[in-house]
Amino acid sequence: MRGQSGSRVESPRAPIPAWAATAGLLLALFVGMGPSYAGDAFRQLKGARIRTAFSGMEFTDEVHWVDLYRRDGTLSSASMGLKRTGRWRLDGDSLCLEWKDEETRCYEVWISGKSVQLRQPGHPVIDEGILRPPAGQH
Repeated sequence: MRGQSGSRVESPRAPIPAWAATAGLLLALFVGMGPSYAGDAFRQLKGARIRTAFSGMEFTDEVHWVDLYRRDGTLSSASMGLKRTGRWRLDGDSLCLEWKDEETRCYEVWISGKSVQLRQPGHPVIDEGILRPPAGQH
């Protein structure tokens, strides 16, 4: 702000209360967080760790679809009202899904906090969701 002579005049400022500064800092830290915690980087799961993570669990986006990975290797899915069944298995460090009347697809499994990504090398599309105990058991 400039005074009549053109010189700079400081405007009085009230100090920011400590609670407001803390709230602003916390808001800034959490704004960019999705399902995983801030600062968590995705890391690839390999081999038996994939089986341990998925066996008996649901993989879901919590809105549109849910896939149930049963311990016996069977797989069931519900997506926007469409139900289907198949099988799941490991092939080295990949999770392979075999749906009825579809080609088998194998994925790398990446995890960060609660977030899980199924990635196919060379394909830009990533399936992302969370793993959780089956509905009714959370």
